[in-house]
Formats: sequence, structure tokens, C-alpha cells
Amino acid sequence: MADHEFIVNVTQENFEETVLIQSQSVPVLIDFWAEWCAPCKMLMPIVTTLATEFAGQFVLAKLNIDEQPQLAKEFGVRSVPTLKLVYRGDIVEELVGAQPDGVIREMLSRYVARKSDPFRAQAFDFSGKNLHDEAIAAIQQAIEVDPNYYPIQLDLVQLLIAANRFQEAEKVVKNLPAPAQADDSMPRIFARLEFGRTVDEAPEINILEQQLIENPDNLLARYQLSAYQVLMGEPQLAMDNLLIIMQKDRKFKEDGARKGLLAIFALLGSDPLVSQYRGKMSRLLY
Repeated sequence: MADHEFIVNVTQENFEETVLIQSQSVPVLIDFWAEWCAPCKMLMPIVTTLATEFAGQFVLAKLNIDEQPQLAKEFGVRSVPTLKLVYRGDIVEELVGAQPDGVIREMLSRYVARKSDPFRAQAFDFSGKNLHDEAIAAIQQAIEVDPNYYPIQLDLVQLLIAANRFQEAEKVVKNLPAPAQADDSMPRIFARLEFGRTVDEAPEINILEQQLIENPDNLLARYQLSAYQVLMGEPQLAMDNLLIIMQKDRKFKEDGARKGLLAIFALLGSDPLVSQYRGKMSRLLY
């Protein structure tokens, strides 16, 4: 028997209603299990607790493979426990074996609606219009209504960096919870903060540009200008300047130009510029 209206037992007869139709409005997590399966009994309380906590933001559909072998076969279930997340009629994610709370929670978070979503959307809309104070105020509202959802705190860091409020961003980073510290976005955040520190210590960009016109060998001005260019969304110009510094003085700022290039590569990810400029950097190294 189902524990709540958002926890259901799936059968061949109610499958269309409980899974396909409901998945058009909220994600449906199908838990394939069996009475003889010990890991299933470990997983069941976890997903049941999550369903209770999320209170209708997703539906937990429990499917006993011994009682519903045809459905298990149609879903290609080869072992239990298996979790399949159905959203808008499609299987969007799958987990096999007993999983900890955090892994399942992270998967669900990519699909469930949250009370903080409107505030997050508003924050990035403001940021896109360069209304940085308004963006930060909106994301702080999102944190108030959803304090335990760490991606919003990462949003706050990104928005503080975009507003050139680097010291505040560093304070937030230091207090991030462990899951946030392990997030894939952290290397890019650290890279942007490093460029932010350089900009904080630098003159205005127009002064740096004038200094380079007067003296193209002013490596400090070129290095500081490259940091500005990264934060302004002009990574190719920044990489060109860092390559010039590498050509002129590899020891400048303890090989700072090469380190700066590596930081930009981290920011760009799979951008084709990375392989192009990595090759240019390698030719200067060897």
C-alpha cells in the first residue's frame, strides 16, 4: 500500500496513470525492488524519506519485479535495486544498486521544481542586464527560502564575482558546505577568484592600456590587463597577452603567465581555443 499520494505501487494496470501521465508534470522515480533483495531493503527507506521530504515535488513509484515481471522486462531491469527517473514520458536518469541519500538527492535536484527557482531565475536575469546589486539581492532571497540547497550558494559566488566583489566571494567560498567544495564548478570559481585578486590590485583598465602603449615591455601591466580581459569575457586576448609574457620572461611572477593560461583553460573547458593555445604554450615550453 502507498504511504502517501506521492508514493505509489506500480502495476501493469495503473502504469500509464501513475508513471507516464504524472511524469508530464513532475518527475517519477521508479524503484525496482524485490522481497528477497537485501540492498533493496536498505534503499527503500532512503527513497521513501526523500519522497516524504519533497512532498509531491516528485512521485516515488515502487515496482516489485516479481509481481510485475513484464514491466521490469520492458524497462530492461537486470538487477535490483534499480532506480529510473522518468520525466515527461522519458527515462532521463538511472542508478543501479543501493545508493546513498546524497547521490539520489543530487539526481532529483536536476528535475524537481524548488521554491527558490523563481528567485534564481530573477537573479540571473538581473545579472544579464548588469544589475549586479539586484541580482545578489534576489539570490540571497533564494537562499532564505532554500537554505540547504548548496547550488544556490555557488550561484551567489558567481554573482559576486560578476559584480567584482571578490573579497565577499572568497568569504562565501570559505564557508561552503563539503558537497559544494567538491562541486565540479569549483576549479573554475577558484580560477576566476585568482584573476579577481589581480584586478583588485591593479589600476583601471584604461591606465594599463596606456602603460602598454608607452612601454610594451611592461609585463606587470600586461599581466593585470589579461586578468581584466578574462573577467570581461575576452579570454583569447588574455591568452595572447600571457603568451607574450611567457616569451619575454618565464620567471615573471613565478611562472605566472603559464599558470594564468592553465587557469583560463580550466574556465574554457572543451572550447576549441584550449587545444589551440595549449599547443602555443607547449611550443614555448620545449
